[in-house]
Amino acid sequence: MLAHATVAVLMGGRSSEREVSLSSGHMVLAALATPSTSADRRGPARVIGVEILADGRWRVGKRSLPPGEALSVLADVDVFFTALHGGEGENGSLQGFLTCSDMPFTGSGVIASAVSMDKVFARELVQARGVRVAPAVALSRVHWPRAGWEDVERALRAELEPLVERGCVVKPRRGGSSVGCSIVRGARQFQHAAE
Repeated sequence: MLAHATVAVLMGGRSSEREVSLSSGHMVLAALATPSTSADRRGPARVIGVEILADGRWRVGKRSLPPGEALSVLADVDVFFTALHGGEGENGSLQGFLTCSDMPFTGSGVIASAVSMDKVFARELVQARGVRVAPAVALSRVHWPRAGWEDVERALRAELEPLVERGCVVKPRRGGSSVGCSIVRGARQFQHAAE
């Protein structure tokens, strides 16, 4: 129950989705601060906006603090609403920090966050449980030897060519949202997206 609770909305962060997170955070702040109807008065007593800056510090009011100090300042918060997108906001890092600090938060826990953010691991996990998945090839830095793209192409031709020629999606293994996502058809588009 949110009645008489203090809610801190976490937004921003260090990922490429920082701006989207700030937008989401401000929408959540507005929604929590304004009851939707006169009958809906069970909302939080206090809502605090907390911006995680690009350097990892937390802005609480006018102060920029290291995360541990920020949690001390926010000790009276009843629940942290995570409006972070991508990176540390979704990969289990923030969830682990809040869990270890005994601070309640919204969203998935550490393990669920970490597993779901790693597309390769999540795909293998659900496939092992019998869920049908689309064909995929996971590329890593190991596939990019010093000699360059030609070596990658030669080494992976048998695996990649059928997927690339039909059309495929190239996406970072651990990115969120559609940042860095490309739909490609053909080797040239694939090379551009993969690099």
